[in-house]
Amino acid sequence: MTGHSEEVVIEFIQPDKAEQQRESAKRMYDAQEPEFKIAEVLGVSRSWVTKLINEVFELRGEKKPDGRSRRSKLAVKHKEPPPYQAIAERVMKLFRDKKRCDEIPTALEIDRNMVTKFANFWHEQRGLPVPDGRTRRKSL
Repeated sequence: MTGHSEEVVIEFIQPDKAEQQRESAKRMYDAQEPEFKIAEVLGVSRSWVTKLINEVFELRGEKKPDGRSRRSKLAVKHKEPPPYQAIAERVMKLFRDKKRCDEIPTALEIDRNMVTKFANFWHEQRGLPVPDGRTRRKSL
């Protein structure tokens, strides 16, 4: 021991706003939140969220998953529900009332394909087997 002492200076650096947003965005991204929802929570634009997510993957040396394949796995995919989801209860009421598939679109003034798309969506969301049109017709 020589009696010399060194002065050590420790600087506490507050993380900047972008860094905080990157961490929040990544946490929500990993929790399977859609980017439009992340943007709403952070109070920023969707393009800014995309930039933040890209930066955090780049900074961590990770490869960002393809957005289309990620989106297909999300529970909520749309900011506004598509028409076939928005009219869900009305269509299912007619299904339960044993209306035929050609009567439902006429009653609701919608396209027949929308009824089919909704029925598939409704059953998939509940983990139920999607009904086959032929089988349903036979049961009516």
